[in-house]
Amino acid sequence: MCVLCRDTFSRSDILKRHFQKCSIRRGNPTGASHLSHAQAHLKKSHPGPHKTANQMSNENELMGVNGMNGGSLGPNLFGISPDGTVPDAGSNMTEEQSEQLRARAAGIGGRDGNRMTGPSPGGSNRASFDQQNYAGPVASMPSGMNPSVAFNLNQGQNGHSYNQGYDYASHGNSNNTMQPQPQPAGQDWSHMFHQQQPQSGYMPYNSTIANPQVPIKTEFKTEFKTEPSLNNSNGLYTAIYPGIHPHGSNNTPPLPAWNLQNDPLEEISNRLIFFCFPNNQIIGRSNDIRKYLSAQNIKHFLDLFTSFQGHFPIIHMPTCRVADTFDGLLLAMICIGAVYSDRVSASQAREMMELSKTAIERNSQVFSIVSREQTGDSGFGGETIGSSKSELEQITAIFMMQIMSCWHGTPIQREKARREFHLTVEIARRAGLTKPMTISPFSVLHQPNVTVENFSAASFDWSAWVEQEKRSRLMFAIYLLDCAMVIFFNASPKFERDEIRLPLPADDAAWDATSSSECAEALGLHGPAAARTKNSEGSRRPKQPELPVAMKTLMHGDWLQPGTTNLYSKFILIHALHIQLWSAQRQLALQEAGPNALAFPTSGTTTPVSHDWGRNDPTGSGPHSANTSGRVTPVDSAGQLASSIKSINNAFDKWKKAWDEDMSTQYPPSSSSYRRFGFCRDAVHFYWLAKYLLQSGRSLDFQMAPDQRFGQVMNLLKSVKNWVQTDSAKRGEELGSVSDIDKDYGVSNLTLDMAQLFKPINRQIDSPVPGVQTNMG
Repeated sequence: MCVLCRDTFSRSDILKRHFQKCSIRRGNPTGASHLSHAQAHLKKSHPGPHKTANQMSNENELMGVNGMNGGSLGPNLFGISPDGTVPDAGSNMTEEQSEQLRARAAGIGGRDGNRMTGPSPGGSNRASFDQQNYAGPVASMPSGMNPSVAFNLNQGQNGHSYNQGYDYASHGNSNNTMQPQPQPAGQDWSHMFHQQQPQSGYMPYNSTIANPQVPIKTEFKTEFKTEPSLNNSNGLYTAIYPGIHPHGSNNTPPLPAWNLQNDPLEEISNRLIFFCFPNNQIIGRSNDIRKYLSAQNIKHFLDLFTSFQGHFPIIHMPTCRVADTFDGLLLAMICIGAVYSDRVSASQAREMMELSKTAIERNSQVFSIVSREQTGDSGFGGETIGSSKSELEQITAIFMMQIMSCWHGTPIQREKARREFHLTVEIARRAGLTKPMTISPFSVLHQPNVTVENFSAASFDWSAWVEQEKRSRLMFAIYLLDCAMVIFFNASPKFERDEIRLPLPADDAAWDATSSSECAEALGLHGPAAARTKNSEGSRRPKQPELPVAMKTLMHGDWLQPGTTNLYSKFILIHALHIQLWSAQRQLALQEAGPNALAFPTSGTTTPVSHDWGRNDPTGSGPHSANTSGRVTPVDSAGQLASSIKSINNAFDKWKKAWDEDMSTQYPPSSSSYRRFGFCRDAVHFYWLAKYLLQSGRSLDFQMAPDQRFGQVMNLLKSVKNWVQTDSAKRGEELGSVSDIDKDYGVSNLTLDMAQLFKPINRQIDSPVPGVQTNMG
């Protein structure tokens, strides 16, 4: 019988598997094991005489039990089977010997039968505790207490142990798979069987819970298999996810998926709970978070993640498979989805974010490598990161936690996120995200100096294109957060001006395409007619311009040609222009403050940004930056800075001209029954913010505290809404998502609710956004 739900089972191995699931779902506050009911029943029925330690050792020798010399406590130890019954003696025993065996078993099992374990699902016969558990907790455990439970309780755990006599395959990307530990020769077992008075904190078992009238329940057998070499991150994460089919170099067959009788989301729920609580330490508010990770809530939160995806589409939904995704990324998506849910409050979502952030960083190899490099930990440095699917998903999860901490956190969480953001930037650099991949298979359409007119549709590799576009979009999302740190919080920019040498994001229609042919048509590889059909709201170009090329055109060229960029690309470009404006105005303010303020300040280990505004340092005499990633141009004179600010002003006007012309063709008035949705597709507010800041005497105080600056900029964004409405009404354009920012966001309360900034999608009126596929069947 299961002591948690009181269901009964015909076999002990089935009971073990059920008990494992039941303890995760219901909790196990008493620290019971799956054999607690049988042990309590044996204790009541067969009390047996008290035996000394020497007597017990002699009986072990007489019975041929030699656990200290490589032997293991098998399924019929002392003739007792795992379900507590005494089967017939072996055929080699006489009837008298059989009776003696039963007598010994009754005497011993009545007192210490709880120490016996049955065979594991993998078939191994294993003692119920390991060598490392022999110390104090075992010697002081009360009568009738399972040693592994006593050890866990004494260690402050919640009582449930994953190493109670069976091989447990961990439910997550962890390397914590339990393996049997042989006992050393000559180990004295006498102290383990010595009776002690129960200590405070241990809860005795109640033998009265036995109810033989409960009908027997049959549970389908679930296979748990562990293949240490099959993982998705260099051996760090155990690959037992359903749906993964890795292939070894020796042509080994694919790892079979679990034989699931329930909704696969139930197994994903178990995975995520183990990911967050590897030692099953679920106490206090952690128990609420465990409830949030139920199968129903996971589906609910992932469905709501669509709202954030619509604002910043960095997950490639057509190829996203929930069962194959890094647990940390799933957890980050669930946390963001919880922001838009009515099942949890904003404060509860923040608590969930804190726990998830810790779990992600604990389980991320990428984060561990870079963070230890930053602290100068010896033995770390030079490792290649970011080349695998799992590592890219780890970086995405880390970035999402940064997003939540900034836009949904308390002032303390936000300050911590600002201080830790340099790690995310360094991870992006170390992963090579700032440049296109050149290792085959690579995407030709993302490489520099590619003549797209000569590119054949037959040469289009959709898989390679998707992988590079995922990397590019993640990099641009990190870059936009860096820009936001500068604009909203007065932080120094962390990326060099021309450091990101990637093509701007492709059109939405190509990104959301569900097949190679649809993507090729949206990119214009099958001609303009097919492109207009599949891609009515984009540039319909096979390739967007690289960020440095587009910025050079805006700063020093004539115009940004119409139709060369989509709305997301323009959103990135105007933020890049804001960085140029912030830097020039700050240098000017420092010059006006006097010679003692001319040094360009840095933030921690951040690299100062090059501010040459198109002028190079031919002598190479400029002072070196902190980590040798570039040179800082000597401070310009006031006249040079004024000229630079004028060029930046002209660049904003060129941007606005391109925005107006492309809006008239890509989003003509009344062209669709849907309202344009997405923060990244509504950049014109930042144009009017720049024009306000460019007016004489209106540059903001660069000594202002981050949260004070944040409130001021948020107020300005809401104020320029009137200018946007007036200007857009002239051409019949609708207002976008920036206009939907709640009037109180970042103003009345600095403990933020991200749903007030990136508003939830209205599926009836907003342009559709592909969501997470949670119906796995």
